Amino acid sequence: MAAIRSIASHPGAATVLKSANSTFLGDICPRLARSFTTPSNTNSAKTARLPFQIHPHKFHGRRAILVQTRRFSNSIARRKTISLTEPRLDDDGKEMLLEITPRAAQRLSEIMKVGNDPGFALRIKVQSGGCHGFQYLTTNDSVGELSTLEEDECVLRFVDDDATEIDKSLHGPKIVLDEASLMSLQGSKVDYIQELIGSRFEVTDNPLAENSCGCGSSFSLKL
Repeated sequence: MAAIRSIASHPGAATVLKSANSTFLGDICPRLARSFTTPSNTNSAKTARLPFQIHPHKFHGRRAILVQTRRFSNSIARRKTISLTEPRLDDDGKEMLLEITPRAAQRLSEIMKVGNDPGFALRIKVQSGGCHGFQYLTTNDSVGELSTLEEDECVLRFVDDDATEIDKSLHGPKIVLDEASLMSLQGSKVDYIQELIGSRFEVTDNPLAENSCGCGSSFSLKL
């Protein structure tokens, strides 16, 4: 404590601390930074840009909830899901993907084998409705050739961790989405849930969803 008092009493300490605080606020919230800006860092505070949306109504005490928007990086696991069609890119130029979990991939493979349909695919579509504004629906589909797809449709395929090389054929666990649905679900996981009341494919961990209902299929999007 004595050391802190000694530093604080130094003639230049106030300027240093004030500049540091302004820089920190400039990195987090330019609007707040304007109230604490010194002449030396006024320009940097005004030009600071954030990958966050700050919602004033979500302040709790001294903490603010920062909602990150359109900043998604592909995790190592998500790279195991590849696009068999032309990659769709977001506004930052990054490929939009969903992660097919090993559990979902195993179930998709089982359905393909039982039905003797190597082209089997899980189709996922987002549409307006549900208790939160949007909902996704899953249906069984079959993709014999990529040429049979609509222009805005894409196919994502699971690649096993043990694979020595990436197989880009249609003969594997895969999902089909239209581009609008992909944009609403990018970064999500497609999982297979097993419960006493039944089993189902489910989209989880959607980074673009702000709220969701108990059923898991209805959600609202961050704006």
